[in-house]
Amino acid sequence: GTCNTYNGECHDGTETACNSNSDCVSVTNKSTCDTTTNFCVACTADSGCTEGTNTICNTGTGACEAPTGCSNDSDCTTGGDTSCNTYNGECHDGTKTSCNNNTA
Repeated sequence: GTCNTYNGECHDGTETACNSNSDCVSVTNKSTCDTTTNFCVACTADSGCTEGTNTICNTGTGACEAPTGCSNDSDCTTGGDTSCNTYNGECHDGTKTSCNNNTA
C-alpha cells in the first residue's frame, strides 16, 4: 500500500494524495483536491479550479482548463456553452454567429 501523509491513511496507490488544489495541477482530469478525503478528484464546477490560469472546469473530462481554450465545439462542455468561437477560443451558447470580419 501507499501512505497518504495528509490524512495518515493507507491506500492502493492508484489515487494522488493532496492537501490543496496545487497538489493536483499535474494530475490528468483530477484537478481539484477533495479536502475531506485528501485525494485529487475530477472538478465539478469552476469554483474547484483555483490554480493559475486554469479556472474553468471542463465537466466532461473533470479537468480544470484555461478560459480561452477551445479549438472546436467538442472542447465546450461547461453548462450550456457547447459552441466554440474559433476566432477567440471561447465557448458560447450557439445563439450568436462567430465572425472575424464583415464577410463572415
